[in-house]
Amino acid sequence: HVYVGPSNTGGGGQSGVYWTPANPTLNDVITITETDVTNTAKLHWGVNTGGQTWQTPDQTYWPSGSYLFNGSGPAIESAMSGPDAEGNITIQIGPFNNTGQIVSQVDFVIHYDNNTWNNNNGADFHIPVNNSPTGTSSLELQNRISAWPVPANNNLFIGIPVEFTNGHQLLFIASTGQIVLNQKLETENFRIDVSRLIPGFYTIHIINEFKEVVAIRKVILN
Repeated sequence: HVYVGPSNTGGGGQSGVYWTPANPTLNDVITITETDVTNTAKLHWGVNTGGQTWQTPDQTYWPSGSYLFNGSGPAIESAMSGPDAEGNITIQIGPFNNTGQIVSQVDFVIHYDNNTWNNNNGADFHIPVNNSPTGTSSLELQNRISAWPVPANNNLFIGIPVEFTNGHQLLFIASTGQIVLNQKLETENFRIDVSRLIPGFYTIHIINEFKEVVAIRKVILN
């Protein structure tokens, strides 16, 4: 289980574990890395929504292949990549911007496949999530994009404000954090061919010329 211990802020660092960005917002994909590892591993994690107890992450936040620990949770386990040639294991989680579950903190330990653990000397690892990075609420960010139908099959139709048609890009991001589509925005209403994408949850990000996320929308593909 994940036991919530003392807060560890500022990007980790204990036991060779760190994350980027060091102080994530709800709109960020968080990359967690551990160095000097010889075993494959899983991220054993849950989320805190502002209360005293942590919870199972909403399924929209689950990386592909995740499952409830011991079949019942509340922690889930998600496979980490690696170790690579330099002994690093990594995983990407987030963004945590689904209004169905507002995440104030991610709590995790690392569960190696030889059934040993890195639990930060019993304190676990904790990543606070800033839910008001610019004073713009997650609902406002979502309301800036229209997407239909949901779930989508072969085609997804997108509607955006006219101000996004100049100097903005659309990123289509899989639940693994991989950007599967990247296109320049030139019109307010357009169609995306999603027939070749694997069914599941995706996140649409619109970024401006400064690489700032100005709009977000979660979509489901059948």
